[in-house]
Amino acid sequence: MPALVEGARWLPRAGAGCAAVPCNTAHAHVDQLAKAAGVEVLDMIEALVDTALSRLWRADPFDRPGS
Repeated sequence: MPALVEGARWLPRAGAGCAAVPCNTAHAHVDQLAKAAGVEVLDMIEALVDTALSRLWRADPFDRPGS
């Protein structure tokens, strides 16, 4: 975890305006990483849940991608 936090602190100095964590396991620490980074961090777990719920609650339950 210390290496991830140090890497996150480096992001603003490198000019990053946002970051993504492409690792499921590291998402256990996404809040800590976002705080250390000082930039917006995309939470892929939250994005997945939001997308799944939005598709689940569509007006047409038979409207499926590819059909």
